[in-house]
Amino acid sequence: MRTPHRSSTDARGQSRGGPGQSRLLRMLAVGLVAVIVPLWVYKQGGGTAPAAQTVASDGLPGGIVNTAFGPLTPDERTFVTKVRLAGLWELPSGMMAQTHTTNPTVHEAGKHLLDGHKKLDEQALKIAAQLGMGLPNEPSQQQQDFLRQEQAAQGADFDRVFAQLLRTQHGLIFQAIAKIRNSTRNTLVRQLADSANTIVLDHITVLEKTGVVDFDSIAAASTQPPGPATALPPGVAVGQALPVTQLATAWANTTGAVASGGTSAGGQGTQPQAGEVGQGVQIGQGVQSTSGAGTAVR
Repeated sequence: MRTPHRSSTDARGQSRGGPGQSRLLRMLAVGLVAVIVPLWVYKQGGGTAPAAQTVASDGLPGGIVNTAFGPLTPDERTFVTKVRLAGLWELPSGMMAQTHTTNPTVHEAGKHLLDGHKKLDEQALKIAAQLGMGLPNEPSQQQQDFLRQEQAAQGADFDRVFAQLLRTQHGLIFQAIAKIRNSTRNTLVRQLADSANTIVLDHITVLEKTGVVDFDSIAAASTQPPGPATALPPGVAVGQALPVTQLATAWANTTGAVASGGTSAGGQGTQPQAGEVGQGVQIGQGVQSTSGAGTAVR
């Protein structure tokens, strides 16, 4: 028994007019847009940030996000943000190390902070844009408190506050780097972890060479359970984070924490005036190794 032939006109009419099939096509179209648009945004390095990205600390929805560079987890986004935050308080710290003490080993440690975090921040800004992340333009409340402690100190007192705060915090981030580097499936995060590992180890080394680090205190703190996670400062729109060197200089000018002749982001510092200590250094000018060749950030 032959199946009755259906005219092409009837077939086209049903494909166009069937309510169930039309609804299915609309659902497929919406789903396709939902998949293509996020992938296009990530491949374009963020593009123009949606409004939601201007308020969240990392500018991305919760959970694991698939990017063109591999999955991006919440912990990895926090890591990128914390690399940025480290520079936002450690560059001002390095600036104060040039003007708040006459200790040459503290001067040297400060120069390493300036050079290392300029490089790390440039990499973090580029990676965040490629991943579609917003980054903060201000330190956390805890980091602002660290800066106030350093700003209030001078001479030998500054040496102790500076070395202890920075050595303690570098030890904490050193552990976080190892965890992220071991587990990440994202190529950009892995590259940032490699750079951070090298620079943070260098900073730990030069801070310890100041001779004022209290290792007993650090060892005791390492045995304590971790405290509650501190809130991250809000991020700005993708690609709108300012260079950390510019922010550090603005902070120094606003607070007066760095005396005349101190560190600048735009040029070589000048000799300090009478009553001041230390000598300025250009941010990111490079730190000479003891052999006199290359840089000491290894």
